[in-house]
Amino acid sequence: MKLEMEIVCPGNYTISTCNGASWDTYLYLSTAPCGGTVLASNDDNCGLQSSITTFLQAGTYYLVIEDFSSFSQGDFNLDISKSCALDLSLNPVFLECGYNISCNGLSDGEVFSSVSNSCGSLAYSWSDGSTAPNLSGASAGSYSLIVTDDFGCSAVDNVVLTEPNVLSADAGNDQTVYYGYTPQSCADLSGAATGGCAEYSFSWSESGIGTIKGEDISVCPTLSSDYTLTVTDQNGCSASDDVHVCVVDVTCYAGNSQVQKVEMCHIPHGNSGNPQTICINESAVAAHLAHGCSLGACSEQGICSNSGARYVSEHIIEEYPFNLMVSPNPTSDKIEIEMNVSEEGSYEIELVNAYGQLVKNVFNGHLSPSDVNILAVDLFELSSGIYFLKANRIGGRTMLYKVYKM
Repeated sequence: MKLEMEIVCPGNYTISTCNGASWDTYLYLSTAPCGGTVLASNDDNCGLQSSITTFLQAGTYYLVIEDFSSFSQGDFNLDISKSCALDLSLNPVFLECGYNISCNGLSDGEVFSSVSNSCGSLAYSWSDGSTAPNLSGASAGSYSLIVTDDFGCSAVDNVVLTEPNVLSADAGNDQTVYYGYTPQSCADLSGAATGGCAEYSFSWSESGIGTIKGEDISVCPTLSSDYTLTVTDQNGCSASDDVHVCVVDVTCYAGNSQVQKVEMCHIPHGNSGNPQTICINESAVAAHLAHGCSLGACSEQGICSNSGARYVSEHIIEEYPFNLMVSPNPTSDKIEIEMNVSEEGSYEIELVNAYGQLVKNVFNGHLSPSDVNILAVDLFELSSGIYFLKANRIGGRTMLYKVYKM
């Protein structure tokens, strides 16, 4: 008997009657129906039956099954099988620092599968349920893939995806600077980072300064400001942190002088319960600091350590017969002033610039403790900078209240 065989997939094939015939068989495999090249033959490989194994490329082949004699005949089953040599390998994408995932908590792991010695189409089965040839957007963890071809051959491979620790930025502790006293008017900001994939790049941003590159910068704000540190690692992942620089304005002008001086809180020797705000030349500040004086008015001591206050919004000065509450401060267009008095009398409020020059009259009139006075002041037309509200009981003491115009 002669059979024509169509081989679709190259591979090692075994052709056998070992378990399919009860009589003596011969097997011949050739490249043509008549003549051609005999590729393999066998007799009595398994008792009286035969079996041949050979590598076949895709193509058409011819198999002859013969009997030993006229007595060797009967029904038979022919078994043709292909040995499985399907090979699978998984190739994850590696990023900087040797990780497969760039940013902690984000799924961007990619794995590409490579298959050889397969037969026909392939079916893919990943351990996460995916049936695509390649794995995309995977999180950290272990994965396996089973690939099966049309001949029923299968292969399996495993892969582990890793990610770095969470990238974290540290802009440092909040700081205080003193506008108007040069040696302490600037703050050095130092950035740091952990996790992610070093090396890092650093940039600082704030509405008034734009963006500054660098791990460490020095800033000299005139208004209390928040600075944002952004850290970017080699894989393009970013993290941010803020630091607050609180500004205490210590500028003052003694008497009618237009010479800018420094405001300090002086504690008289032996009379600590009677602090006094003084206005002195900058050259004298160091000596006063050495004797226990503090920068800024006595009413402003500790304003930057108040965790709930980013800006000075209220001055309550006990030795004056009145207090002011101003909001918002800083402002871009207008402020609202609430003035409460403890003594009846005539009061006035003026808005002056940093040189003590009158900008506008705000209030002039009679007040009593029972009055609630709320004044709206338009500052839209004024240039950005620092202004002062001069409030006083006519014939009495004057209080200066700083207003910040953005």
